[in-house]
Amino acid sequence: MVKKLIKHELIALFRIVYIPAVAAVALAVLLRISIAANSGAEGSSVPWVMITLTTFYIGALGATSLVCFFMSASRFYKSLFTGEGYLTLSIPATAGQLIWAKLLSALVVMLFGAAACALSATVFFIGLPAEFYASLGQFFGELWEGIAIAAQQEPLAFVEFAILFLVSIPAGILICYLVISIAQLFTVKNRKLIMVFIFFGGIFVLNMLSSLFLTVFIRIAVDVSPHLLLWMLIVIVSAADVGSFFAVRYILTNKVNMIS
Repeated sequence: MVKKLIKHELIALFRIVYIPAVAAVALAVLLRISIAANSGAEGSSVPWVMITLTTFYIGALGATSLVCFFMSASRFYKSLFTGEGYLTLSIPATAGQLIWAKLLSALVVMLFGAAACALSATVFFIGLPAEFYASLGQFFGELWEGIAIAAQQEPLAFVEFAILFLVSIPAGILICYLVISIAQLFTVKNRKLIMVFIFFGGIFVLNMLSSLFLTVFIRIAVDVSPHLLLWMLIVIVSAADVGSFFAVRYILTNKVNMIS
């Protein structure tokens, strides 16, 4: 059932998210052609066409990432808490299966957006002078060497950072799902406004808690062990993932009448 749900979600999401991704790649191609065409031109002025293409290209890169995330949240809201929810909640699927399908679909779409941005950047960098590639290779070589040295000196810390990164990936999406779900518990008409208040209020509270955490526990972690702070962060983010998942499942199971 989860595979079928994921297939349906991806079809619905890719109807929209491919547009800014294709635009980013197409603008990278046009900008690359424009740069190549003007590389031998005399004078130091930059043609307005290149300025316009660069502006739209940067905008397309940002839009690709934002649209992928926004559409993932929008699909969660639309397919569960609007008129479409009657159809979604009537299918023989549990609340957990619905959440997993939407979460995995969102991760696939965001990975697609990142890949599209990387592809457009690759297209943009093709044909640049050899000196640029030499500098870029030197930069990444030094970066990789520094990572290798750090991994040899503190292999556990390297693994801890990797774990923290992995558990942080779904956190933003699940918390967004939780905000949307909590907003539906209110009986007021303008629930979208409630979502906005909950979202920004949550950001404010999280910032305060983060500041308090960093102020108090960094000192403790430094005195005890440099790995303690990383494991604290891993536990907190993992708890946010698990807590958000089960809270959303509880709301869908007990607060929405049509789901079993």
